[in-house]
Amino acid sequence: MVCDPLTRSIKYAGSQRKLSKEIGLKNPRVLNNWLNSGIKIPLIHAIVIEAYTNGQVKAEELAPYAKPQIQLFIEYLLKNIGMEVMRDYGSIRTQFWIADDISHLSDQAKLLALYLLSGPHTNMLGCFRLPPGYIAEDLRWSIEVVNKALNELYDAAFINYDKKSHWLVVQQFLKWNPVENPNQAKKIVKLFSKIPMKTTIFQTIVDALLNHTKYLENEFIQYLQSLSEKRQNTNNHETSFIASTVIIENAIEQVEQSLPIIAIPLADKTEFSITNAQIKQWEELYPGIDVLQTLRHIRAWNLANPKKRKTKSGILKHINYWLSKAQNRGHKVIMSTTNNTLFDHNHAVAEEWLRTSDFPIEDEVSDETK
Repeated sequence: MVCDPLTRSIKYAGSQRKLSKEIGLKNPRVLNNWLNSGIKIPLIHAIVIEAYTNGQVKAEELAPYAKPQIQLFIEYLLKNIGMEVMRDYGSIRTQFWIADDISHLSDQAKLLALYLLSGPHTNMLGCFRLPPGYIAEDLRWSIEVVNKALNELYDAAFINYDKKSHWLVVQQFLKWNPVENPNQAKKIVKLFSKIPMKTTIFQTIVDALLNHTKYLENEFIQYLQSLSEKRQNTNNHETSFIASTVIIENAIEQVEQSLPIIAIPLADKTEFSITNAQIKQWEELYPGIDVLQTLRHIRAWNLANPKKRKTKSGILKHINYWLSKAQNRGHKVIMSTTNNTLFDHNHAVAEEWLRTSDFPIEDEVSDETK
């Protein structure tokens, strides 16, 4: 006698030895005896095989003598453990194939979307933990293909997916598969209780349930509302904190821009303070020079030549004259570096160093309009 459900189980596993290992049999001969001699398969092993094959082989097929006990066992799990029984089918809308958010997807992403709507891990909440390895095993894909398809569905807003915890929610699942009676609503509550609050998809499923409250008890709806309000308050606090931080950073930046960086002595023995903002403006006007270093040269020259210092009204013209001359000299140095001899290059560099020293050549300074 050949046990057809058991043969299908072996085919699913790939070999008798592998199936024996997966269901906890230490001796593979036990499986062979079940297969050929008609010995009853123990109830516990029948249930384990159903779980291992993702429901493709039912426990009641393997152990028809224990069908009442199997049903009692399932009811016990539902009542005391909250275990979810795999759905026998999943509904797919006919509009799925022409929906705007689906039609432009790749074939892999479309297949994954169908898998998420009707696969062995899906539940009536449309929210479940699904590591990429599970998908790769079921669809015979590489992890790379799985991740690419997941990212595509995420970008299309078909799913929300927490890559760290591997929890996933199909965004419109409850719209396509609404709760149909109070018993389903009770199962929804049990499923929701399993979702970790720290996952990034938690608020998504809270919002989805609040948009589909039919048959949900008022107490549970109020609980969902409190969760949503708490998250909103947290977001407002974070937004307020971020806004305050931005204001503070902007204020600090403005203060830094207004702080004096260097000062040039004036004819009346006071000093003209130059801020960081002014230096940045000059750096844009004279990109070929080190503006701050040139300002240091100007300060040193004015300290050494107190009789030639400028008034407050003439200091900016004085500074711009120096910056302009330095910019022009910088262009000459760049041109000189194209000379063929090392001597010419070194001579040009030395000449530029002399020109930009703290005590510039007198004839150049005397050219400035006083």
